[in-house]
Amino acid sequence: MAIADIVQTLTQIDPLFSSVTYPTDVEPWIELTVPEVNSTTFSGLYANAVANLVAHKMASNFAAAQAALGGAGGTPAELRAGKWSIRYQQGAAAASQDSDAVLNETRYGREYLRLRGMCSGFPRLLSPMTI
Repeated sequence: MAIADIVQTLTQIDPLFSSVTYPTDVEPWIELTVPEVNSTTFSGLYANAVANLVAHKMASNFAAAQAALGGAGGTPAELRAGKWSIRYQQGAAAASQDSDAVLNETRYGREYLRLRGMCSGFPRLLSPMTI
């Protein structure tokens, strides 16, 4: 899957992302996210899953930075130059970084969870065994 496909999907899931500079602002996020999403599991929904996870990470990062700038406080976890690169960890999200609770904090994360649930695969029903 090409980065261009993921960028296109990203702008389709939310027009807000069409104002982001490509590839400068988004490509590093995509490159960091791609290894986290299994292309076999998501199959035809792979670009959608990656785009939603990228959007979640960018939105979470931006919201945390805005909260910190607005006086909400927070401990900087990473500071770099650039529009989307300040990262703060706060509260429950900082404590449960690897859980699905973090994904529930944005609509993009919730959509990623929904897609993952659709694609996770349910046990196939087999014909009844004869005894």
